[in-house]
Amino acid sequence: MVTMTAISIWLLRLEEALRDRIAPAIRRFGTRYSRVILPVFLALFLIGAYVSSRASGVTFADLRFAPLIGVFLGALATTAFNAWGFQLIAIYSAVRLPFREAALVSSFGSLSNFLPIPGSILVRGGALISRGATVKQSAGSITLAALLWIGLAGLLTGLALAVQGAALGWPAILLCGLLSIAALGRLALQGNARLAAAFLLQRTAMLSITVLRFWLGFQAVDVSANLVESATFAVASVFGAVVAIVPAGLAVSEAMAAALASFTVLSPATAFIVVALNRLVGLLVDGIVFSLFSVRQKKEKTGESQ
Repeated sequence: MVTMTAISIWLLRLEEALRDRIAPAIRRFGTRYSRVILPVFLALFLIGAYVSSRASGVTFADLRFAPLIGVFLGALATTAFNAWGFQLIAIYSAVRLPFREAALVSSFGSLSNFLPIPGSILVRGGALISRGATVKQSAGSITLAALLWIGLAGLLTGLALAVQGAALGWPAILLCGLLSIAALGRLALQGNARLAAAFLLQRTAMLSITVLRFWLGFQAVDVSANLVESATFAVASVFGAVVAIVPAGLAVSEAMAAALASFTVLSPATAFIVVALNRLVGLLVDGIVFSLFSVRQKKEKTGESQ
């Protein structure tokens, strides 16, 4: 009990530091250097994709169609679970969101990450505030959900590394395990046990889908990889998604995946290509979902005004 209380206090201080000091500093930095950050990391992404393609011998013309369809369906499932996750964040912020609106906000948030500002944070936070949440509630819930997301993804990556004999896996398991427990404990204390369990289920499902998407991605480029090896890159995908200083975490996820590949039998170049492929398919799905839901919403509003 004492240990859990200490962890909960530590997490509260971390959450407050992220919300009140670190996140505003990142936004100011991103705004100040916005004209430089996006072109630089876009160039790094394109250079990395070109070098990885040459090193691995993989081109888009070589992609296998059936696994690629699986990646697309996996991205659809990711968008659906993202919407559910945002509904849970809304509940934690003491507001309610219908699934369709949550899907619209989540998909637009993912697309807006390419703006030279932390677009997803602003879009999600704005949606919560428009529903009646306070700035403190929206910022706190989004921050806590991100901490849980990083903790669980890091825990999964640590487990995958440990199974493959990499010593780096054990400290990752310890640190990310403690972060996950603390985040879940705070969710249970501030919300309730059912809400914390729902968050855990949603994040676990998301990670499972992410691993499956990576596994299918390796199949799409005709590279043999098992689920444990694919799980190694879970934290790369999540870390790139929550990095606010680089638009959409561009090249961050891919570079981290290439680095993690050195602990597996897979080549860094192939890992870069697979993560980049999943990114592109995910953006395509987010664009389709946002377009469909926004068009339907406009039609409904037009019908109500007539």
